[in-house]
Amino acid sequence: MKINLIVYVITTIVIFIWLFSILGRRNGHEKQRESFFDVTPETNTSETKEKSKKIIDITPDSFNEEIFDNKAHISLVEKMQDTDPAFSPDNFVYGVKKIFPEIVHAFYQSDTKKLKTFLTAELYDIYEKEIKKRDQQTEKKYVEIETIKKVTIHKIELQASTALITAHIFSQQVHYTKNQAGEIKGDQNQLHPIEELCGFKRNLTSEDRAWYLYAMRQL
Repeated sequence: MKINLIVYVITTIVIFIWLFSILGRRNGHEKQRESFFDVTPETNTSETKEKSKKIIDITPDSFNEEIFDNKAHISLVEKMQDTDPAFSPDNFVYGVKKIFPEIVHAFYQSDTKKLKTFLTAELYDIYEKEIKKRDQQTEKKYVEIETIKKVTIHKIELQASTALITAHIFSQQVHYTKNQAGEIKGDQNQLHPIEELCGFKRNLTSEDRAWYLYAMRQL
């Protein structure tokens, strides 16, 4: 009986040490959130998956110029790659397609913890106040992104080592309202074609490779 107890204690200690070595201790210096902007769409080929693991270490030699609303901004891509060789316009567009529905969902679900990981501090403060006002309402509006039809790069600006990219997002959305009793007003089957301009920014010299939303407006 004592031997079994000793084995149990030793096993518990080993598991604890193993978990600690993997998870570490939360001290405010954890890794930044995973960035969608350095990941290409997955395929079933092992070769593509292997390349996607190394995407941060390569310089994109070419990209789809059709994703630019204004071809004059293409010249700024090379300047960005001088600072961040891994930057790819195609990967940026792919990242926006992934992250935009999550931002919208987090806002309308009052998920401030998740929303904070996607926004700049300034925009988060604004959205947090709007969410608090919204939570006081007896009837709330909801928006769901059904599909992202297209994303293009509308504008690129460089301010020292900070890049600001405005994404032009074309989406199909569902709009409805819900009261406290759970009663819904609006057709949840009706799709609304919406265009929005969303500004994302990132310090190209930072180890944090995520882009953060700093501005957004509907056209």
